[in-house]
Parts: sequence; C-alpha cells; structure tokens
Amino acid sequence: MAYTTIDDPSVYFQTTLYTGTGSDQNIVNGGNSDLQPDWVWVKDRSATNDHKLTDSNRLGSGGGPTRTLESNTTVVEYDDNDSGTEATKTFNTDGFTIGPNGNYNTDGNTYVAWQWKANGGTRTTNTESGDNPAGGYQANTTAGFSIVDWTGTGGAGGLMAHGLGAVPHVIMTKTRSHANAWAVYHHKNTDAPETDYLKLDSDAATADNVNRWNDTAPTSTNLVLGDVGGVNGNDQTQIAYVFTEIQGYSKFGSHTGYQIYYSLVFR
Repeated sequence: MAYTTIDDPSVYFQTTLYTGTGSDQNIVNGGNSDLQPDWVWVKDRSATNDHKLTDSNRLGSGGGPTRTLESNTTVVEYDDNDSGTEATKTFNTDGFTIGPNGNYNTDGNTYVAWQWKANGGTRTTNTESGDNPAGGYQANTTAGFSIVDWTGTGGAGGLMAHGLGAVPHVIMTKTRSHANAWAVYHHKNTDAPETDYLKLDSDAATADNVNRWNDTAPTSTNLVLGDVGGVNGNDQTQIAYVFTEIQGYSKFGSHTGYQIYYSLVFR
C-alpha cells in the first residue's frame, strides 16, 4: 500500500502570506499547484484584528464569498459586501481577491491566509426529516475535508451527512444566525470525546455536555447533533468544517505536558 494518495498537498491546502495595500488586490498562492479555495481563514499578523472566515457554502448578497464569521468571537454571520470596504470578493483559480477591508487589507499590514479545497462550491443537499435537519455539504474525500451547512431542528440525535465516507476526527461548528459559541469535537479530546466539547472562541477547558453531540460519536456518514443552540437550535442556521485524517497529509493528535494540547497538522 502506498504511504499516501496525495503526492502534492498544495492541491488541497496552502498557507499564503501577503501585505495589505488598502485597495483591491489578488492574493496568488505560491504552492506547486494552483489552488482555488473553498474555505479561507485570514488573520492580520501585525494588528489585533479578528480572525476572518469565509467559504463557498455561504455566498453573500452579491454572489461572492463575503459572508464572514470570526473564530475568536461568538458574533453572528455578517456580509462584508459594503461598497468600498469589501473583504473576500472572489475565490480564484489560484487564490482569492480582497477589497480594502481593514481586517484583510490595511496598507502595510501583514497577513496570513490558510486555504482549503472542498468541492468547488458544489453541494449535495438533503431535506428535513424528523429531527434530521435540512442542509448540504461539499466534500473532498481525497483530502478528508468537508464544509457542512444545515438549519437546526432542535431535536436530540439529529443526523447530518458530511460526505467524507470516513469517520471525522475534528468538527468545528458555529451557529450563523445566533451568537452562540463555536463547538469543537476532537477525537483525542478525552477518552470519550463524543461526551465533551471545546470552544474555539474561548480559552475555557473541555466541557462535558450531552447537548452538543448527543453523547454519540460521528459516523462515516453523519454528524450526530444534540438539541441546543450551538449545534442544532430550532431554525438556527449552522456551518461546520469537518476533517478526517489522511495518511501522509493530515494528522489530528494530542500531547500531554503541564496541560493537554490539541493539534491539526497539514503537510
């Protein structure tokens, strides 16, 4: 068996550094291969601005990937599509275009952009059935990454397909319509990670809560949802970034020192 099915990881993930100009600019990746991203996570390295996350599941009023979430806050999704201050405007064949928004493009500030490829914005959808929510996913089974969106039912044990064909190791999910905390599942969090969750926007310790994952591990087909806001609040819109390990490409582990740390590593 081959060590890995991914010879060139830059096809699926790239980290790009750039400097702001204060006006529209195309951010071009420098990897071995072109990468049109489906999820872009930008952070200002030289100022205390928020982390900004956009993706191709959540298109804005102008049709571009302008709907924004912040990984360090609980704020609801907002559309960074105001004329003259736009953020991410388009995802391109090898990178993305940004407007003059100060969180992305202040003149002289330095930035980092982490970019992942899913399925080019093409989603597989499903309808609501009992406690199972309506929504959709775009999955990249080769790279073990999918973006999943749904509208909550408020029912415990609701199932939402993720499309990976393998058991997820990491789930990061945020309510788009309400100011709920990010909920994070990590398969190395505790001895029973399905009973616990972390908050991406907080430095709080692991919390034990049946209402997040319904005390049920994800399967190779579905995420299993609890019955509360933050994962499956009734009529609340939700987004999740879901990963499974791919040999030679990604690894999601932990180590123990004075504290326990959790890592996401991409080659």
